[in-house]
Amino acid sequence: MNNAIEKIIAKLNYLISLAHESMNGYQNAAQYVQDINMKDLFLRLSNERTGYAQELQLLVKNIEVTSGDKAGLSSYILRTWMDIKAAFTPGSDETVICACIPGEETAIKAYTETLNKEYITGNIRAIINGQLSGISAALQSIVKYGTGAVV
Repeated sequence: MNNAIEKIIAKLNYLISLAHESMNGYQNAAQYVQDINMKDLFLRLSNERTGYAQELQLLVKNIEVTSGDKAGLSSYILRTWMDIKAAFTPGSDETVICACIPGEETAIKAYTETLNKEYITGNIRAIINGQLSGISAALQSIVKYGTGAVV
């Protein structure tokens, strides 16, 4: 397998890890907020991230089949997403919101850095760019809730 393909797969695997961490983080966050609209938002974002991970996994699978590589997914761990269960006080919506923001900022940075790589092209670039737009919109929604604005 050539070096460019290895780099693409490594970047995609990292984004898959981010999506899984976000999915789990939002599921946990939904358990700790009192506001029903926040709960619905977090559950929707968790489902969205599940879709992102599946979409990226399909890209990796297609690249591996095309390149002849059968390697499994790399094991990247996103350390910025804290263990939400440990960080939150039940009933503190503001605390939950504040804990989600750094995770989204980390995801935006990772997606942006990935898009800045010259070897990320075509359909892969389009998918990553679309997911980045969704993550940015999610961050805006979370920040709006945090400031008391209507989403």
